[in-house]
Amino acid sequence: MFSPIFVSNENKKVITKDNIKGLPDLLVEILSPSTSRRDIGIKKKLYARHGVREYWIADPERKTVEVFGLKGREFENKRYGMQDCLSSNVIKSLMIEVKEIFI
Repeated sequence: MFSPIFVSNENKKVITKDNIKGLPDLLVEILSPSTSRRDIGIKKKLYARHGVREYWIADPERKTVEVFGLKGREFENKRYGMQDCLSSNVIKSLMIEVKEIFI
């Protein structure tokens, strides 16, 4: 399974004909029992260290999305539930009702 990503126009040089050679601006992971420890622990630290601007973790079991925004070299987070509308600091006009994600 592939994780959704977003690359801004300012960062489009990382997109090549064959793949992405560099960091996307936004990464989304969808938790599964077999990968959740890795996504929440190892990947989150790795993405922050290398400068991914925003990292989302969607948890289908809890029906939440945790949005991690890069501040310096660490992530600050906000958790959104089914009644919330989440926004992105990377994609300024993006507003998503969390319930739409888990339909």
